Amino acid sequence: MVPINVSGNIKIENLNINIFYCDIVNIIINTFLLFVSGLCVNMVLFSMSLRIYQLSILYLIVSIYFGLLFLGNQFYEFSLLTTTFSTNCYCSSFLLLDTVHFTHVFVGICLLLIVLFRTVNVLITSTFTIILYIATLY
Repeated sequence: MVPINVSGNIKIENLNINIFYCDIVNIIINTFLLFVSGLCVNMVLFSMSLRIYQLSILYLIVSIYFGLLFLGNQFYEFSLLTTTFSTNCYCSSFLLLDTVHFTHVFVGICLLLIVLFRTVNVLITSTFTIILYIATLY
């Protein structure tokens, strides 16, 4: 039987091996947040196509809210990590992909804020639909 410390290190005789900490509950929460946010973005497209602008504003706000909750949860996950880019190849790849995904969600929220601003101010033109499709496909 190998004793495991709370810090995530395995002690085998005089050897310390750093293991990767994986929080399944946080992963499920992040998946749920992104799923609901993506569903609401698709409902924005649907309600815009029916020209129900109040409903699309509501879906935009909910989508932005869940995206911000995801980013906050990502900050929390980053604070729990004990590994760095220089730990090993797996951790470097994971952190790089996680950072790129974080940036992707942040840029998506910025685009959705632009769409929300233009929808609230009734700046709906032909270029607005292009911005809307770019934001939802991004």
